[in-house]
Amino acid sequence: MAETWILYRTENLVNGKIYVGVHKISDTTRSRQYLGSGDKITAAIKKYGRKNFERITLAEFSCLKDAYSAEANLVNQEFVNRKDTYNVCLGGRGGVNFTEEMKVKLSIAKKGKPRSDETKAKIGAFNRGKITPEKTKEKMRTAATGKSLAVVVNGIYYPSSQIAGRKEGMLQGTLLYRAKSTSPKFINYRLATEEEKSAYTSNALE
Repeated sequence: MAETWILYRTENLVNGKIYVGVHKISDTTRSRQYLGSGDKITAAIKKYGRKNFERITLAEFSCLKDAYSAEANLVNQEFVNRKDTYNVCLGGRGGVNFTEEMKVKLSIAKKGKPRSDETKAKIGAFNRGKITPEKTKEKMRTAATGKSLAVVVNGIYYPSSQIAGRKEGMLQGTLLYRAKSTSPKFINYRLATEEEKSAYTSNALE
C-alpha cells in the first residue's frame, strides 16, 4: 500500500493563529486527530482544547522529501517571524533549521521532481492566503464582527469586545465566547443591550 504524507495547516479557531507541518497519514485515530507537535502548537492545544483547532490538508505527497520540500517553501523565515503562526523553526525535515547548503540541495531536489499542477495551485493559493474552508471563513467573519460587539463585563460597559479584551487582560475571542455563553460560570459576561448601547452613544455625544 502506497504511503501518503500531507502538508497541513492547523488553525486556532479562537485567535486565528496557524501552524503548518508535514504528517504521514495512517488509518488510526491518532493520525486523524493529529494537529501538530511543535512546542508552541502543543502548548496552545493544551490551553484552548482540541475542539478549538481545525486541520486542513494543503497538499498530498507520495514522497516524504517532496512533502518536506513543500513545507520548506512555505515555512520560511518571514512565515516563522509572523505574529499569527505557531511555527518556531524553518520548514523541512521536521522543523530543523536549514543551512544554506541544505537549502541549495532542497532547491535542486525540487527542480528534479516537479509538482503537479494541483499541488502548485494549492501552495500558491496558500501563499496568497486564499485557501480557507467555508467553515473557517464563517468563523473568521464572525470573529471580525465580534470585534465591534459591545459587551458588559463585571458590570462595566465596553463599546467593543476587542477593547474589553485589552482592558480585562484576555483574548478577544475568549471574552466574546464568555459573553455569548449561557453557562452560569460566565454570568458576569454578556452582550450589551440596545438600551445600553444607545445610552453610551448619547453620553459620548454630550
